[in-house]
Amino acid sequence: MTISESARYEMHTGLRNRLGEPVADTLMEHPPPSGWSDMAEKSDVEHLRNEVNKRLDSLVHGVWAAVGIFSAAFIALFSLIAARG
Repeated sequence: MTISESARYEMHTGLRNRLGEPVADTLMEHPPPSGWSDMAEKSDVEHLRNEVNKRLDSLVHGVWAAVGIFSAAFIALFSLIAARG
């Protein structure tokens, strides 16, 4: 991904406003070691967030299914104990 000079200027201005001039200058003078093409974009982060949410939803669903099964097993066990008692 190639960045235009106007985009670099805009980024530098935003960094100066948020972080101060010395920090912004340092950041602008030191690009990532492997180049800007390896930087994550918002869409990359959003995609990763969606994937993580899907996995977490799946895990939570599995946990609730296990809770339901164990609850049924305990109820059955206690019913047997109560019937014998």
